[in-house]
Amino acid sequence: MGHDAYDSAAFRIDLTKEADDAAVARTLAFLKSNGYDAGQALMALRLSRRTSDDGQSRLVVLYGEAVADATAAAAGALSDADADALFARFQKVTAASHE
Repeated sequence: MGHDAYDSAAFRIDLTKEADDAAVARTLAFLKSNGYDAGQALMALRLSRRTSDDGQSRLVVLYGEAVADATAAAAGALSDADADALFARFQKVTAASHE
């Protein structure tokens, strides 16, 4: 498998509009049951790697942060600068979890 085995995306999710989606609803319920409030919007990072040659199996890592500024909560792709900053924070969090 070459470099095309990897995929990533960084985006904002308006939770007030996506809460009817089953996967989003399950995720929000899980977070709430563990004492977390996702707020009204998330910045999300999706990293995936194909784990089989036929593309049928993937390892997917999702990382999300509540959007602090409600005016910045518009759904859609993040700017390159915002995506880079989100990825840097993701790396910091995952590195700290291995210390």
